[in-house]
Amino acid sequence: MIYRRHTGNAKLCGLFLFLTLLALSCFASAQSLEISSEDQQVWLIWPDGRCEQLTSGPQNAGAPAWSVDHQLIAFFRYCPAPVQCTPRIVVIDQGGNVLKEFSLNATSDWEGCNSVTNIDFLDSKRIGFDCHINPSLGEYTTMDFGTGQMLQHWLGFAFTWSPDKSHLAYHGWIPHFSPPYGHSSYLQIDGRTVYPPDAIAGASISEGQHGAKLEMHSIEESSGLYRNIHEFSQFFWAPDNRKVALIDRIYDWKEVKNQPENIGERNVRRFIVIAGLDAESTTLPMLKRCNAQSKIEWRSDNELDLLCGAESARYVINKAGILEKSP
Repeated sequence: MIYRRHTGNAKLCGLFLFLTLLALSCFASAQSLEISSEDQQVWLIWPDGRCEQLTSGPQNAGAPAWSVDHQLIAFFRYCPAPVQCTPRIVVIDQGGNVLKEFSLNATSDWEGCNSVTNIDFLDSKRIGFDCHINPSLGEYTTMDFGTGQMLQHWLGFAFTWSPDKSHLAYHGWIPHFSPPYGHSSYLQIDGRTVYPPDAIAGASISEGQHGAKLEMHSIEESSGLYRNIHEFSQFFWAPDNRKVALIDRIYDWKEVKNQPENIGERNVRRFIVIAGLDAESTTLPMLKRCNAQSKIEWRSDNELDLLCGAESARYVINKAGILEKSP
């Protein structure tokens, strides 16, 4: 809807302002963007249950996301199999009008993307998207919203932005179909391996725009026993945008023939870990009643709570940078 503003008419100007603010508040209160299972298109779901279709056409839509100011929507456009088409990211306004389209075809320095699983409006200039490569690997790419130029790429999974969108934490690349002792987790931030220490020592810088990429861990093996395999929870950024908390499940592993892989696990223990860009990582054993599904909430830059169901425990990072349980 368009309202014409006439100079010299204060009442009409006031009405225009009121209706504009009302429209913006309505869109800001929209509950969610969803993909219909029937037509694979983007629908707007209002808090009162009303549904409004925003896209249409023969190509499917996926991964819809609001812009930071809640004025634009980006989504992935792709063709249903076996039809071939150019995969792209499309930006529309609140009324479903197409404003921009960005091709995700391969270029001379990028392999392209055929399956976007998540889109983020990072700020007024950047869009980020997570491209599925295989079940154990994704590629996160940032793109200039104005020009469509691809800016940076990172290989891994579980991509998690810092609160101010200045740093990206993620689980480093693990070779697909690698054996159990090759599944050991490691944390990267902005292409730099920051935890665990053995992964830092073995990290190598790959060529191109993908930053640091660690080959399969060289885990100690003795009589068929592999020690200190890491398995991470999700990542929890501190308010200062400089460090990440996580729960690290560490175990040893020895093959038990004709049995599931987890039967071979030995000496399982769990730790709270703080790792970041400015200092060495610090760890502390978790309470025995807690598990990898527990949650972490930062109370300040140096204080956090570990939530285990209905119970919680508080931890602090002391002046020496060491994590300790609060009395």
